[in-house]
Amino acid sequence: MTDVFLGDLPLWSDIDARALLEELCAKHCVPFDVLEP
Repeated sequence: MTDVFLGDLPLWSDIDARALLEELCAKHCVPFDVLEP
């Protein structure tokens, strides 16, 4: 079994998805680095 890390998920390489996550974090007062791999 290979290890899978959050940074390997396609979500992190998608610029639009990342921007949306940053927006959601700001809206809900959650630091973005909590989600960052």
